[in-house]
Amino acid sequence: MPLVDIRANAIDRVREAPNRPLRVAVIGCGPKGLLSIQQLTKQLESGDTGRPLSVTIFEPAEFPGAGLVYEPRQPHYLRMNFAAEHINVWQCEEDGPSLLNWLRRSYPEFAATGLFVPRALVGKYLHDCYLAIVERLEKRAHLARIKEQVVDLVDTATGWRVVTGSRQGVREFDEVLLTVGHEGWRSSAVAGREIGVFDIPHVYPTNIQLSPAMAPAQSHIAIRGIGLTAIDAILALTEGRGGKFRQTNHALVYEPLGDEPATVYPYSRSGRPMLAKPNTHQMSIPDLEGLWEHYAGGLATLATRDRPLHFKDEIWPTVESAAKAALCAVGGSGALEWFESWLHCCPNGDEFRNQLSASVEVAMGRVVPDAAWAMGEAWRQLYPTLVDLVSHDGMTKDSWPHFRALAAEMERVAFGPPVENCLKFLALIDCGLVCLTLLQGTVAACESGCRELRTVRGRRNARIDCHVNAVLPSPLASNPRGPLSSLAQRGKLVHHDSGCGYQIDRFGCPIAADGQSLCGVTLVGRPTEGAVLGNDTLNPGLHHGPSLWAKNIFEQLQRIERSTL
Repeated sequence: MPLVDIRANAIDRVREAPNRPLRVAVIGCGPKGLLSIQQLTKQLESGDTGRPLSVTIFEPAEFPGAGLVYEPRQPHYLRMNFAAEHINVWQCEEDGPSLLNWLRRSYPEFAATGLFVPRALVGKYLHDCYLAIVERLEKRAHLARIKEQVVDLVDTATGWRVVTGSRQGVREFDEVLLTVGHEGWRSSAVAGREIGVFDIPHVYPTNIQLSPAMAPAQSHIAIRGIGLTAIDAILALTEGRGGKFRQTNHALVYEPLGDEPATVYPYSRSGRPMLAKPNTHQMSIPDLEGLWEHYAGGLATLATRDRPLHFKDEIWPTVESAAKAALCAVGGSGALEWFESWLHCCPNGDEFRNQLSASVEVAMGRVVPDAAWAMGEAWRQLYPTLVDLVSHDGMTKDSWPHFRALAAEMERVAFGPPVENCLKFLALIDCGLVCLTLLQGTVAACESGCRELRTVRGRRNARIDCHVNAVLPSPLASNPRGPLSSLAQRGKLVHHDSGCGYQIDRFGCPIAADGQSLCGVTLVGRPTEGAVLGNDTLNPGLHHGPSLWAKNIFEQLQRIERSTL
């Protein structure tokens, strides 16, 4: 259904009572919800509507704007992998400060370009932005916040009924914005015999989930996953228990306190590491802006074709060419050969450590950029263009398996942890606390009743006392007690062809099982992964969902006013 029809239907619902406020619910107010109400505030400040507006924010987290991921009270060793200078809620400095300028006032020791700051500080910034936005929004609309979890969303003849867990938790709205993100800290599904064997089903919040009571000192711990969450878990089990990292010439040395596990065994399906995120301010490389503009332009030209594109044949070659050109510009070669080797490697412990260490040396500017840097940098630089090109069915359906496989590898190569966390990881490997002998493993029960982490072919094994799940649920794995699951069960949401999240139209309206867009509902953020590429970011310029939703609300207020003249 075209957007104009959806909005017309929404207007028809309230035309009988034009003086009643347009009732808007915002379900979830982490970063995406924050950006959405910020855009709505800007729209309302741009002109009068003459019709009342009521906005109700449903957010159970203690600090709206930050949500759970950027909880301001989390430990400072949990760091961003997105540099501080790229984070800015506001469109201009007159509206509010960027993160960097906010840090200059509040935490000057972190106020430098190229730094990857603690997530807790980003959370404080986001919550401060929320408070400032709410103060402005209250001048233009009636605003309420309900600190409850929404469990259901039901369509009625006149709007949408929002249901929370409390006895009186049923309210009706004309428009609903769903920005529920991760839908709370939950376990991810695991296939086969590993179902139900997690002692710790999810990592966050680390101070609770990975406390000594949950993961005892001197125990042997297997961690499923070798990504950003797994590194956070390992730091929580070490630095989070009082251990210290001491700086030497070019490395860190770990000094244990004694409350750490005896051994930590990270494992995953691939066994490959996430490579260090480069600090471009430390690297000595030529100006490649023109190169990236050239290849981004080439990708943008593909968008003019009036048909979905085939990723492997039409999109990926441009990424490869950009990586080759970037490596050539710094005096190297062999980017594509390296990546082909990477795709098929199953590293042992020494190889894993060497790959991670080499990426740190490049990221810190100690050695000349290599093929891994070139592939990662090409993906990072072209990613905004890829988002525009791939989102909203820009690819053929048969492209998705290849795209998802390559995107997973590029996550490891391009969007890894900051150098500081990589150095800590290396220090924990070198002191023997983190063991890399079972990188591709599976957990199984022994005849004696204990559990082992075994290699896939069973040639090596290690007894474990505790099993931690450090893999986040996929965007499609909705909270069974949340509004997305209830909508999906009733056919109001359908899976996207990518197998990642839910299908939406270009304006953020979910597409139901009958192929029609839902009137009065907008879905923004992580659950739309697939229909929209790359939602897990704090880059406000990468996606248009919040601004489109805000414009929709503002236009509804204006159209309803005109319809009653």
